[in-house]
Amino acid sequence: MAYWIGYTHLYKRLSPEQLSNISFAALLTGFSAFIATFFMSLFSPDTGLGIVKWMSNIRSIQPVMVYAAIAYMMLLTVPLMKLVSGTQSVYRLRRRGLGKVPGALKIFLLDASQYLSIKRKVSLFTSDLISSPLTVGFLKPVILLPVAMINQLSIEQAQAIILHELAHIRRNDYLQNLITQIILTTLYFNPFARLLAKMQNLEREKSADNWVMQFEYNNCMYAKTLLLLARQNMGKTHKLAVPISGKRSPLLERVEFLLGAGKRKYPSIKSLSFLCTLIAVMFVGSC
Repeated sequence: MAYWIGYTHLYKRLSPEQLSNISFAALLTGFSAFIATFFMSLFSPDTGLGIVKWMSNIRSIQPVMVYAAIAYMMLLTVPLMKLVSGTQSVYRLRRRGLGKVPGALKIFLLDASQYLSIKRKVSLFTSDLISSPLTVGFLKPVILLPVAMINQLSIEQAQAIILHELAHIRRNDYLQNLITQIILTTLYFNPFARLLAKMQNLEREKSADNWVMQFEYNNCMYAKTLLLLARQNMGKTHKLAVPISGKRSPLLERVEFLLGAGKRKYPSIKSLSFLCTLIAVMFVGSC
């Protein structure tokens, strides 16, 4: 109980940016441990770690482990194909369906990029292939605004959206998201990896929202803009891009966060208990 109270207290006090970075670091650490354990068990079974070593000492389980490894490699082709397809989709976004944006927004983009000390050249276009504003690319980032939506937004709303995407570029969120998708592709069987990625994604968006609020935009106006974008966002989700709006449940938490009317939703005790049990089993197996 004391652990749970301490956990919720710390979780409540962390900023969205801090929690996003911690979630990404945890995801990266778990992935690195998985890769190290996988190759050590593959090339040096006798020096395996944790539960892998414990299971390898049980002769009746060894054939099962071999078949499990084969099944993992075979099933890995499915998420790999999705990753390749997503990469091709993002590439098409940078090349097709692009249009010009009003000159006032281009000037605002240049001024805001300079103010945020973004050294990379950021391009801004409209696109008829998307239904929500998003950013693609790391070295040469491109902000895309939906053609069908550009005329529905006021100048102030469009500026707030551009600032949100510039915050992602300033924080290198596109690169983090790309690495996260690669990790999820490899750890497709791991529910905790998906839990951390989901938390990282939500807190990343809330952090970008915070950047917009630092420029003293009206929070009610910005919240209405997010709701408008969510209603329009009925198209295909580009996982390798960084969109401004997404599923309704996380969006609701973001709006409540903006208006100061909501609290963070903690991971369930059941999920945390199972995770702690899994870590304990791996620790015992390593002894």
